[in-house]
Amino acid sequence: MNSLAPMRNLSSIVARLLVITGSFLAMHSIALAVDSDSRLAEIDPPSPDWVEAFEAMAPEQLKGRGVDVQREYLDIISTYSDTDMTPEVRAIFEKNALNKAKVAVIDQIKEEEELARPKDLRILKKYMVVPIHGAIGEEVVGEGLDQALRYALHEKADYIIFDIDTPGGSVAEAHEIRDLLHKYEDDFEYVALVRNAISAGIWIAFNCHHVIVEKRSTLGGAVIFSEDQTTGSLSVDAKFSSIEAATLAADADTKGYPPMIVRAMVIMDVEVYAWNDGGEINIHEAMSDGLSPELMIVHDSPKQVLTLTGSEAVDLGIATYLDEDDPLPFVDRATMRVEATRQDGTRFMQSASRQQSWKKKRAKEEREDEIAELEATRENIAERLPKLARYINANRDEAIDNDPENYTYLIDEKGIMTWDSLKAWRARTDRAIWAWRRAGEGAAALVKMEKLAKDWGVPTADHDINPHDVMDRAAREIDKLSRNRSKRRF
Repeated sequence: MNSLAPMRNLSSIVARLLVITGSFLAMHSIALAVDSDSRLAEIDPPSPDWVEAFEAMAPEQLKGRGVDVQREYLDIISTYSDTDMTPEVRAIFEKNALNKAKVAVIDQIKEEEELARPKDLRILKKYMVVPIHGAIGEEVVGEGLDQALRYALHEKADYIIFDIDTPGGSVAEAHEIRDLLHKYEDDFEYVALVRNAISAGIWIAFNCHHVIVEKRSTLGGAVIFSEDQTTGSLSVDAKFSSIEAATLAADADTKGYPPMIVRAMVIMDVEVYAWNDGGEINIHEAMSDGLSPELMIVHDSPKQVLTLTGSEAVDLGIATYLDEDDPLPFVDRATMRVEATRQDGTRFMQSASRQQSWKKKRAKEEREDEIAELEATRENIAERLPKLARYINANRDEAIDNDPENYTYLIDEKGIMTWDSLKAWRARTDRAIWAWRRAGEGAAALVKMEKLAKDWGVPTADHDINPHDVMDRAAREIDKLSRNRSKRRF
């Protein structure tokens, strides 16, 4: 008995199963085909009758494309040999081929329509909106802006729109944001959409290439350093206010904004007048004689800090009004089209704000731990102060006692110290240096300890030590001793 016979029978069964499965799948793929397709099988293509029959039953989308469908159909069936197909399988295959031909022609129609559609040849410009909402240094932090701008670079954005609604906040954080704007200035064009840009917020607005406002917008009010005339206490040296004003005015000037207006927003004493003279905006520190009040746009007296409304900013030529339908009104839509990036900057700003809050909370907890530690050692301060004073006196006395110049030494006929004298000179020098070093370190510790005692209301120890004098003398003595340590000749 041939042992291969069972294998042949098995192969035959598998082949029949494959044919049946293929037939089922083919029938399933044409289940949605119209019954009229079967009538096309009675006409052998290529034939005008086949095309005519197809046109009569074709859906609207394929009307007039019978020749194309016939060509695709013939291309499909020509790629297969029918020697291994039964008539039933062949019929199913031809129906499936007809469906594929229809799909191919529909795809051709779509391509033709796409090619026929007018192309928008305008240059694409992308923009990303970055919210500046809340206090700078809390809800608005430089780290979040840096992340947002790096994402905008990845998205190949051309414009960054800062949606500004802030009461101000940390000037230090505003400076960090200003530095970031300068860092990426070659990559983007900045737009300030000002709802409210108060105090530190103007550092962002006046570092933008364009300012857009609403009529009710506010811009200014950035006095940082002031003197309380009631109590006479100076908040911060006024020279820093001048420095801040000069820095911001220089930034504004590079963007085309009037620096005098910006200075009046920062320094209260600055007086500024602005008026419209026949379409020309004049900005001066004094009002022109005979000027009609109707022409006046801004009058900022020395008793107030300048804050502009949106309409005043527009009248001064600083800003343009917001168009809700056009985020970039200065873009020439005849040559350019605009679209937003996939994401705006909200996620980056919020994430950085949360991280900033966590850092502040952690810093507060650490400070509380330090305070607790200080409170635990408060009772020992009074005891440590006199001990520290005795430590300083002891080391100062030791340093003076070991000053090598207070001793005599043997020298030879050339005036050079003998070997034993040289060793004694250097040993005393080293002891004096170390003693002065300990005295200086003790004096520095005494300064901190006495400040701590004052902060906590602990009485300071009764001693005659001036720690600053001790530190100064220790530095001088150590320098002199170090230079003379290698001395050999008297």
